[in-house]
Amino acid sequence: TVWVLFVDDDRRVYVGMAIGPGDDLGPLEYDGLAHIIGDVDPPGVVIAITRDDGEPLAADWRLWEEMRGRLAASRCELIDVIIVGRHSWWAAVAGRPVA
Repeated sequence: TVWVLFVDDDRRVYVGMAIGPGDDLGPLEYDGLAHIIGDVDPPGVVIAITRDDGEPLAADWRLWEEMRGRLAASRCELIDVIIVGRHSWWAAVAGRPVA
């Protein structure tokens, strides 16, 4: 599952939404997600993907790059894409496991 977490100016989550599996996202879904984020117009978003092993896939890197490009002209900062596993998590900003 992919979670989009909308954060305020203090980077506190104030609302989130879940969308289908991250492996199935493509250009249309990226565009739709960017449109939703633009309509909400939050100061920032974090995208979290749940996966048992906590390891990123190529699709997660693609999501990071695609959304960075789509949000570059907006006021919304893409803070991070994180993969949350049972015993660890990974962050795109760090580019490595963090726990």
